[in-house]
Amino acid sequence: MWEDPTVIFGPIVDITSLASVVDVPIFCDVRWYLDGRSGRDAYDAGHLPGAVFVDLEKHLTAEPGPEVGRHPLPDPDDLAYRGDVEPVDPRAGHVPGAVNAPFAANLSDGRFLTPEALANRYRALGVVDAAEAVVYCGSGVSACHDLLAMEHAGLGRGRLFVGSWSQWSASDRLVATGDGRDA
Repeated sequence: MWEDPTVIFGPIVDITSLASVVDVPIFCDVRWYLDGRSGRDAYDAGHLPGAVFVDLEKHLTAEPGPEVGRHPLPDPDDLAYRGDVEPVDPRAGHVPGAVNAPFAANLSDGRFLTPEALANRYRALGVVDAAEAVVYCGSGVSACHDLLAMEHAGLGRGRLFVGSWSQWSASDRLVATGDGRDA
C-alpha cells in the first residue's frame, strides 16, 4: 500500500528519502515565468532525468479573471483544462497589512535554508504560527514556496490566498503602496 511521503518526511523530501518509499518517482517540472519566458523551453534546455513537463496554464489552473486571479485552482472536474494567459495586473500595490517575504530569500545556492534559518526569517517577519498566516503573490504560484518554507521550518501549515494579487487588484478592495502596512 502506498504511503504519502509528506506524512513521513514533511513537505520537503530529498531524493534518498523519497527513494525509500517510492520505487520510481515521477518528477513534474512546472516552470512558469511572469516575464513571459517559456517554461517548456527551459525544460527542453535541461531538466531532472525522467521528469515530465506540466504546463501550469494548460493543465493546473482554471480560467483566470478578476474574481479569481491569474492562476486559480481548477474545479477538480476540469483538471487538464487550458487557461488563457491574463494580462499584467490592473493596479499596483499590495494587500493592506501585508508583509513582504520574497520567496527567493528562502534559498541559498538554489536550496532551502535550514529549518532553523527559515524559522528565524519568518519569526522576524511576525510569523510564529503559520496557521495564522495567509500567503499570496502575484498569482498564487510562488506563494506556495513560502508555505513550504514555513512548514519546513516547523511553523506549521499556512494558508494560500489562491487568487493572490491578480484577483485582489482587479477588485474594488483597498490597496496599500510603499512600505506601509496601512491602506
